[in-house]
Amino acid sequence: MKKLGITAIAVVLLLAAVVAFAQMSGKGKTTGKNTWSFNAKIIEACSCRLMCPCYFNTTPDKHFCQFNNALNVISGHYGDTKLAGVKFWISGDLSDNFGDGTALWAAFTFDPATTQEQIDAITKIVPNIYPLKFDPIFLDKKPISWAIKGDKATAKIGDGTEGMVELAAFKDASGKNTVINNLTYFGAKSNKGFNLYKSKHHYKANGHDYGFEDANGFVIEISSSGEIAAK
Repeated sequence: MKKLGITAIAVVLLLAAVVAFAQMSGKGKTTGKNTWSFNAKIIEACSCRLMCPCYFNTTPDKHFCQFNNALNVISGHYGDTKLAGVKFWISGDLSDNFGDGTALWAAFTFDPATTQEQIDAITKIVPNIYPLKFDPIFLDKKPISWAIKGDKATAKIGDGTEGMVELAAFKDASGKNTVINNLTYFGAKSNKGFNLYKSKHHYKANGHDYGFEDANGFVIEISSSGEIAAK
């Protein structure tokens, strides 16, 4: 495991700021920039009750929002680096109020099949999906399993000791899965709806240890794209 230094964190956040400024100013020159696209499915769980209020305001239903997000990239690229098939996991805490753009810590775990080029690409793209400042940030490499079968969705880091998410579909009175549409997922440009689940999940690594049952969970497919200034 490796803890990113202040310099590395600053570089990641600076890249996100450059992208945001370019989008707001409408300056679309491609010279000196890498284009990127990102389409992924996420098995997500957090400490809040269903449905997590952090998607409607900046305050969790507790004094924290501790989460486990397991991502499976369907398609995407950063410059010439292809991202399809990459599996990675983000754990962390949004804090008691992230309205100022800052959160607490975050830990990124990448499946060992992920190349260094893909890790570098993902760490540049993620601040555009989750436009928050996390400090500190940790990086790990551990096996990740990820599956959706019927009414269940599961993800694990290794054998599940360090990280695990188990989701059970939340259904309406007629037995249909409940889906929330027309709701924004952080900085992603589009999504195919929040498919609601009740979650059981935990994380135990990098000095953090938490777990929750009967908590918020959902499966979502997101898509986004943009440009990031090349080094």
